[in-house]
Amino acid sequence: MGGTTPLRETVRSALREADERFERERLALYRAYVAALVRRASPLVVDLARHWGLDLAPAFASLAPPWRWPLGRPDPLARHHLRFWDGEVPRASRWRLPERSVRSADLVAPGGEGLLRLDVRGDCVDACAWIGETLVIARAGKLLVWLPFALPETLAIATPGRLLADVVDHPAFRGRRYRVSRAFADLGGRAVLEARARAVAFSLPVPSPSGDVAVPPPAVARRR
Repeated sequence: MGGTTPLRETVRSALREADERFERERLALYRAYVAALVRRASPLVVDLARHWGLDLAPAFASLAPPWRWPLGRPDPLARHHLRFWDGEVPRASRWRLPERSVRSADLVAPGGEGLLRLDVRGDCVDACAWIGETLVIARAGKLLVWLPFALPETLAIATPGRLLADVVDHPAFRGRRYRVSRAFADLGGRAVLEARARAVAFSLPVPSPSGDVAVPPPAVARRR
């Protein structure tokens, strides 16, 4: 009986090492899979990251597989799991932020100027952004811009067809020909502008568990 305990401990240790090795390899495979899948991003992601000087790589380094992955049927439109929160939202802010999720990554702009929330769906990186008191949602090839005020009726009628940058002056909108297709009021009376924003080519930098960063070759964006 005396030799049973050391043998049992040896087996347990071997099983732990096998489990850890399996999880490391599963994580590496998942990140390689997502890096190979993602080929597009909303231009809002690219432009806000550049304007605010945000490093997106740490956010994408938080990619982690769902607990059953890769079992089951792969869903090409599934949301991928990100768990990254960079910085604190100022308490004095009047932003009404949805709760943080294990499927998004939050990056706060220096000085609390805004917040960029990344959302990886299928082959595209979409986002929500809070720029001061303005909310912008980039998804499905569109921008929805919630302004913190109502538009006078005459201005709302005249807004469709204009460039978004002519209505909302912000560096993230300049240089892009976002043309307003619709202007309407939400249930609270705030003005909402809708504009077309086709995804741009994007390569996802995904660090491996060892810390190395694998950057897939650039791809040509497909139109939505």
